[in-house]
Amino acid sequence: MDRRIEIPEDTDPHWASIIRMCWHGDPKCRPTFEELLDKLSLLQRHYSSQKPKANARLAG
Repeated sequence: MDRRIEIPEDTDPHWASIIRMCWHGDPKCRPTFEELLDKLSLLQRHYSSQKPKANARLAG
């Protein structure tokens, strides 16, 4: 059984891409821990350089 939850439409495309890669049906096609760490580090740098935004879900 290869069922996954739906990725919400408002999920950042970068995160959605990482999630899909990690969920690949063929485990050999999934990123290694090192590849995943590289991608997460890039995202961290990207978000660290941006101004914080109010989260619509939290702002109400």
